[in-house]
Amino acid sequence: MWCTCALTRLQSQAEAVLHATYTHSRNLAAFVVAYKTLSLLMREVDGKTRQYHAFIAAFIGGLLVFGRYNKINEQVSAARYSSSYSECRSDDVSTT
Repeated sequence: MWCTCALTRLQSQAEAVLHATYTHSRNLAAFVVAYKTLSLLMREVDGKTRQYHAFIAAFIGGLLVFGRYNKINEQVSAARYSSSYSECRSDDVSTT
């Protein structure tokens, strides 16, 4: 009985990890497609690549893909903001 419960629990945890991995990889692929497409369109319209094209394409692509609420996007955002915060904090600390 114990063995069956442990296997069921392990199987459900493995399914959750696989689902999260699939969702994250799908989101990253959608971001890359949006970013590259927008970058290409702006380059074609403008005639050449400009430095601000990357910012605009990344902003719009990120908004489209990661702007929706789900657990994976929340974790990605939390990890990104915490690493940005720790980078800022390490810059503030002076070592004398």
